[in-house]
Amino acid sequence: MHENLELHAMALGENPNRLAKRLQEAKKSLRWDYARYFSESQFSFERKQLIGSWGYYLQWQTREHPQEPISPGNPQSEWGFVQLCRRGP
Repeated sequence: MHENLELHAMALGENPNRLAKRLQEAKKSLRWDYARYFSESQFSFERKQLIGSWGYYLQWQTREHPQEPISPGNPQSEWGFVQLCRRGP
């Protein structure tokens, strides 16, 4: 079961159209105070990111800790995991 979810997530991450759509969906769920940094965002398929302004970006990966095994604390979904990040100064 977990392997199928991971394979689905990996396939999503290798498809530029599906990945861009996933990141746009994640952007819609941001609070307004963070969403404003993505009003003119740019998609980077190579980095698997939606890049906003002021160093903010949404990062996609298969799960929160992809190097660690799937567990209740590190679950796997078929859509992968997106987190809001910010580059340092």
